[in-house]
Amino acid sequence: MDRAMKLLVYSVASILLLSVLALVIFPMLFPTGNTLAIFGKNLEAAETGLGVGFTSEIEVKQGDGFGGETFDSLGRNIVFQCNNATLCCPQGKECDSVIEWDSKLIKFNKTKIISTTTRCDKEYEIYTCTIYFGERPAQIEIDSLKSPKEVDLGKEVPVFEISFSNTGGIKAIQTAVEIEVFRRYLEDGQWIEKRIESASTIENFGSLEVGKTSKQKIYLNLNENGLFKARVKASGLEAGFDEKIVEFNAIGANTECVASYCEEQSMVEENCITRCHCDSCLFGSNCSEKLLQADNITLGLIPEIDLKDGTQTVLGSNIIDFKVSEMYCQEIIPNPNTTIPDNTIPNPDNLDIYGNNPPSNPINNPADPSDVDS
Repeated sequence: MDRAMKLLVYSVASILLLSVLALVIFPMLFPTGNTLAIFGKNLEAAETGLGVGFTSEIEVKQGDGFGGETFDSLGRNIVFQCNNATLCCPQGKECDSVIEWDSKLIKFNKTKIISTTTRCDKEYEIYTCTIYFGERPAQIEIDSLKSPKEVDLGKEVPVFEISFSNTGGIKAIQTAVEIEVFRRYLEDGQWIEKRIESASTIENFGSLEVGKTSKQKIYLNLNENGLFKARVKASGLEAGFDEKIVEFNAIGANTECVASYCEEQSMVEENCITRCHCDSCLFGSNCSEKLLQADNITLGLIPEIDLKDGTQTVLGSNIIDFKVSEMYCQEIIPNPNTTIPDNTIPNPDNLDIYGNNPPSNPINNPADPSDVDS
């Protein structure tokens, strides 16, 4: 009898456990087919269109729920956020409202059709995505951007005129515009981009109501000639972002194209090459001219090298390779017929052409005591 009772108890417990798994745990870890397909589609779109929210209406049922790990992967991290005070419990708290939630778990206490928005960014090759429940979040969108195609820095300051709006469902806070400026130049036949810290800037503009537009002028502190790229990004806290990229040319800056230095000679494809550098040159021809006019002491070259004697290859607006005589790439080779006895101290200031220094200073314990002064 006792055995039969135990079997009955175990059976009832197993049924209850399976019921809990089926009705509570499994729905929270594995959304229903249609819901899963909707989130999958929106995540794919959000990873393609970074900073932009993708909104869908879904029907949630009482007792259903989602776990963030359902959508996580090696290349993606998901967090949840509930942003409607009427529908949402306080984060991490239980209540009678429609949605109980924390950053990794959503549970629905009532059957209802609700709005969800998915939005992603990318950090260090990982997509960081937020799924919002309740309201469409704030969304910053650039309406227009006016920037110079060419600017004469001797007469004017570069100015960017930007207009951006909040096209989301709630107020945007901490809006800002960031402009990153990059100098573009050719090196080894490839375009290189170098961020100009002094010209890059972030301007903060506060909150922005739903449907409202902010129009701003941003001035750049730029004092370099050349080709530039600017990445203009408008954003807000939990408001996504929008960005545009423009290019422009700057002339008239109070900087001169000057010869800087040359690297030590080295063999490159059987040629003796010295690579020389300039500063603030717009074109390789300008750099070459300045290098040929400079003296070897300024460039860090030995006096015997004459850059005018060899051919040159322009690698960029500020980098030139010069071919010089192979003798300047040869290392000092010891004469095999001359050796330095073990009991001598080399004098580096008196080397012969082979790099050898004949013995001149006897050391302690000489072989012949008569050689020592009494």
